[in-house]
Amino acid sequence: MLRLRSDVKVGTCLSGGLDSSAVASIASILYRQNSIQKFSAFTAKSIEEATDESHFARQVVEKADLDWHITEPSYEEFYKEIDKIIEIQEEPFGSPSIFMQYKVFGKAAENKCTVLLDGQGGDEILLGYERYYPAFLLSLINGML
Repeated sequence: MLRLRSDVKVGTCLSGGLDSSAVASIASILYRQNSIQKFSAFTAKSIEEATDESHFARQVVEKADLDWHITEPSYEEFYKEIDKIIEIQEEPFGSPSIFMQYKVFGKAAENKCTVLLDGQGGDEILLGYERYYPAFLLSLINGML
């Protein structure tokens, strides 16, 4: 409840992964205890079907009854804004997920939501992505030797 206490609008980033889904669902329940408004969630929707996880976010939105805001950045926006994002980031980054997160923060700002909860790392720690299975299995094998 402490993280929802603010003088400004509080919301959350919602990818549909384990971590952000848990944060959004729990925060929504707690938020509704002291507000008649829905808790806000912000999602970046990929224009590429293979990388779009917004269908998972939609399930969370429906179950948790969230006020959902979606941004769907285009390739043109990426090319137009990438230099600015590199400057802001101040270090190399390995995937366009930084760009998507930047657009989520922009969508939140458009909606006057200046405080965002965010779940980061839970998907990786809890093996939410198949690409982490080999490293996990290798660590088990190395631990047995």
